[in-house]
Amino acid sequence: MRTPTLALVVEQLIADGHDDLAEYMNARTADTERLDFLENQGGGRRWVARDSLTNRGYRLHQSNDAKYETARAAIDAAMYPSAR
Repeated sequence: MRTPTLALVVEQLIADGHDDLAEYMNARTADTERLDFLENQGGGRRWVARDSLTNRGYRLHQSNDAKYETARAAIDAAMYPSAR
């Protein structure tokens, strides 16, 4: 049995009347593509996600001395600080 592609799964969800789940799946894919794009721009530097030091909001950026190898790991550490 072949593994269905995301496009086929979304198409079947829509056909079955599950538009809300199809929309969710598409949103998750878009987030994955965005993170993949960011991580591929890295040039070997590491990632950090943190609150701004000057109270201007949250930051996701790269630094040579950052702790995490991927943007995903940096975001996870910021979301779940007790799991670090």
